[in-house]
Amino acid sequence: MRDHLNITREHLRHVVDAVPAGQTGHAPAAGGWSVAEVVHHLARIEAMVTGLFVEMVTNARDGGLGPEVDDAAQLESFRGYRVHNRKYRVNAPERGVPQTGIDLGTAWNALEGSRTALLDALDAADGLALGSISYPHAQLGEMSMYQWVAFVGFHETRHAEQIEEIAASLG
Repeated sequence: MRDHLNITREHLRHVVDAVPAGQTGHAPAAGGWSVAEVVHHLARIEAMVTGLFVEMVTNARDGGLGPEVDDAAQLESFRGYRVHNRKYRVNAPERGVPQTGIDLGTAWNALEGSRTALLDALDAADGLALGSISYPHAQLGEMSMYQWVAFVGFHETRHAEQIEEIAASLG
């Protein structure tokens, strides 16, 4: 799971770094978020997922959650085609909407902070039966905690593509 998160974050960093610094705060002429705002959206969503993860794991642990017996293929089990396919448009929940006009440095720092919190939560849950804990996603349906973590990476991939589109539109 960590490899998935690391690979998708490295890809996002590469895509963001390819955007000229003077353009990261500019929204496309057709409307939408700037690159910095997309990054801030990612930070907010990752923080939301981390909060959900911590709450669900804590409740399950308090309820007697046992050790994981089979964590194989958890990433492959994710039904996230709609997450990384940009043909499916999804409106962000209110808490996931970025701060208008945020600068890239602030947004990226928030994203790094949300990743640190997620990794800490994963460390704290290491060895637990995360596949047996689930919570519904508004668009994707019931998802295990493994799938929620995988979602974070696939969500970054989706928005890396959006950033590439924004950069192309800005010329």
